[in-house]
Amino acid sequence: KFIWDIFGWKHPEVIYNGHFELEGVKISKSKGAQEVKSGTYEGWNDPRLWSVQSLRDRGIKKEAIRQFIIDMGLKKTNIKSPVDVLYSINRKLLENTKKYFFVEDPEKIKIRGCPELDVNVLYNLNRKVGSRRFSTKGSFFVSKKDYDSIKDKTYRLLHLLNFKVDNVVKLKPKDFSFLSTEPISDRGLKFIHWLPANEENVKIEVVMTDASRVEGLGEASLRKLKEGAIVQFERFGYVRLHKKEVDKMEFRFAHK
Repeated sequence: KFIWDIFGWKHPEVIYNGHFELEGVKISKSKGAQEVKSGTYEGWNDPRLWSVQSLRDRGIKKEAIRQFIIDMGLKKTNIKSPVDVLYSINRKLLENTKKYFFVEDPEKIKIRGCPELDVNVLYNLNRKVGSRRFSTKGSFFVSKKDYDSIKDKTYRLLHLLNFKVDNVVKLKPKDFSFLSTEPISDRGLKFIHWLPANEENVKIEVVMTDASRVEGLGEASLRKLKEGAIVQFERFGYVRLHKKEVDKMEFRFAHK
């Protein structure tokens, strides 16, 4: 201000604002730059960096980032906001997104007495965005997590059929038998995600926010997606198609 007065310059307006922080997220531009240069991170789009490039590649829409910042505003005091606020805004923008079947760490099961079934499943139950058809022959892939949780009771394969468990002997494969296709009005009924056990399924790899990778199988119609497409894997979360290869598809995880 002393120098400005000497030269007769008009004083610019100086506004101070507090530090903005995402709860549970460590963001450091200088540290991030070092780790990108050293090769610790694959680039500025590495999911651990929380850069704009990283958020874009995960499927966080630019409109969500903008709205999030506007909602927070500028304040003189420090601001700390849960990252779930950003995810909530993004989730609302993606409510019309198509939903696909993805089975993490697949385990094959056979349901005794199950007829051959053809079923049309909507991509989104609340929106008119089309459907796809599944043909099944009694053998299915379910996630190992679901398989391990199966006890002696009745279950439903999502949108398809009801089955019961005949035995859960630890040293033997679990036995299952077909019950019906019509939905059962049972509040305690557990729904299980599935894929038909055939060769049409596509290998999927999902890069999580900590750069760990989740492997599994996805439905055949995923092959129609273009790189950059944002979709929802049912009971898993929102993902963005990062790369298509001959033998697999790589997605980046956004959020639940």
